[in-house]
Amino acid sequence: MINIIMGLVFLIGGLSGKLALRGLNSPGLLAAIGVVLIVWGISQVRRHNRVEAETRPSNNPEFTPPPDEPI
Repeated sequence: MINIIMGLVFLIGGLSGKLALRGLNSPGLLAAIGVVLIVWGISQVRRHNRVEAETRPSNNPEFTPPPDEPI
C-alpha cells in the first residue's frame, strides 16, 4: 500500500515539475518511477487478496469442517 502512496506522490510531483529525481534533476524520470511504483503496489495488493481468498475456508472446496463433538 505504501508503494501506491509514494508512487502517487512521485507521479504528481514529477508531472507538476515541483519534484525531480535527485542527481539527475529529471522530473519526467521521477514521474515514470511513480508509475512503476503504482503498478507494483497494485500487483502486491491483488496478490495478497488472491492468497487470502484461497486460504479462506469458505472459498476452499477441499476444506471440510471438523465434526461436531457430542455433548
